[in-house]
Amino acid sequence: MMILYMMVGNVHKCINPVSSYVCELLSLQREAVEEMWGGKEEPDRILMGLELACKLEEADLFRQPVDLQDYPRYCRTVAFPTDLSTIIRRLQNNYYRYVKW
Repeated sequence: MMILYMMVGNVHKCINPVSSYVCELLSLQREAVEEMWGGKEEPDRILMGLELACKLEEADLFRQPVDLQDYPRYCRTVAFPTDLSTIIRRLQNNYYRYVKW
């Protein structure tokens, strides 16, 4: 189900006919993520940096997941494979709960 939002001031408001319960849960999730990160600015700043890094020629090999058809033994060598597109998608979907430097 696709849920659409619009910004009203600093608040996201549901603009499609889904139950208010679903909207409330999503709102709480966003608030929890912002609280854990210390605000929305940090994940946005990291996303901006990753998107800039993806434009570099040196990032070519790291933009997309490794093709397991071409490299079937890759997962035996790399325990937790990741790539820039996966990290960006996870940041956009609030997969990461906090950043630790």
